Amino acid sequence: RGLNKQEIEARVNSWMALLKIGHLAKRKATTLSGGEAQRVSLARAFCLETDLILMDEPFSALDSPTRQELLDDLRDILKKTGQTCIYVTHEHEEALAIADRVAVMFKGEVHQINRTKAVFSQPSSPQVAAFMGVENIIPGQVINSHHELLKVKVDDTILEAAGNIKNGTLVYICIRPEDITLFPAGKEIRLSTARNHLPCKITRIVNQGPFLRVFLDAGIPLTSLITRLSREEMELEPGKEVIAGFKVTAIHLISTGKTA
Repeated sequence: RGLNKQEIEARVNSWMALLKIGHLAKRKATTLSGGEAQRVSLARAFCLETDLILMDEPFSALDSPTRQELLDDLRDILKKTGQTCIYVTHEHEEALAIADRVAVMFKGEVHQINRTKAVFSQPSSPQVAAFMGVENIIPGQVINSHHELLKVKVDDTILEAAGNIKNGTLVYICIRPEDITLFPAGKEIRLSTARNHLPCKITRIVNQGPFLRVFLDAGIPLTSLITRLSREEMELEPGKEVIAGFKVTAIHLISTGKTA
């Protein structure tokens, strides 16, 4: 596009090198693996050196290790070139890995747009929270507020959270599963590390790759994400009683704007 042969060759070679596909130059397309083919597609898009690139789930068909490797390379390339990329994905892990800003859409409407860290840690609605990996989303009500330390009632359970929300306000309590630590029943927990500590019973344990997802009944349903080593050390099994502990700052409250 407006370049002479030498300029085209130099640019193509540069992008092939950046995407580590120089050794594929003389290979037929039908002999490429999924990851190799995707790298070639990226090189074709980037070598045009446009100001804006649109990618619609480019890595959805790839295995997890290949997808992660390509995400790492793509993030490095975008930082190096300064190009703007609109990256469409249904996987919040991909958005967290690559994006500077995230827009979360449902049914064609944007529910939240902000810097990635803000959307991850402060989702604006239960739907956004669920998309960003929050598995504990529990309706409750603020019953006491003192110097931005709140008491939130969920049925017969009182939780402590940080925030500035008026008494009586109905809220959604959001807790990420990795922020819930399990302790053996009867163990003393220092309030300075976990002001919220709920006696509960394990109802189910599900393998989740290198981690385990533990489902709990604490009067309210909770889900915790733990390592296999933690399970072995505490000898966790369904039916066993434990304490679920989490910090005040582990809770993100979403106000409904309504009162009971």
